[in-house]
Amino acid sequence: MRVFLATALAMLGTLGGTSQEPDAPIVVIDPGHPSEIGRGTTGKSVSEMELCWKVALLAKEQLSDQGWEVYLTKQSMNQMVKNRDRAAVANRVKADLMVRLHADYA
Repeated sequence: MRVFLATALAMLGTLGGTSQEPDAPIVVIDPGHPSEIGRGTTGKSVSEMELCWKVALLAKEQLSDQGWEVYLTKQSMNQMVKNRDRAAVANRVKADLMVRLHADYA
């Protein structure tokens, strides 16, 4: 998980986002499941829902520290959000980027 997170954050970091910029880039992070599709996969040690939630919180913290304006599509791990509502969050805040987190194996 640490390698994945470090790689993802490094990729996002190359897109900009310093506190000196007048308009900070806006990113929406969607931690995935639960949705109308289901609760995601259940891994041997952690569920997809838990893994994606933890990665989203870490990414939010690190990107915020780099000057990004960061929103999550939900406020708690178990909050059910429909897929169309996830996209609506990004549209509402006029996001520059939306990242949807999913994990097929944990």
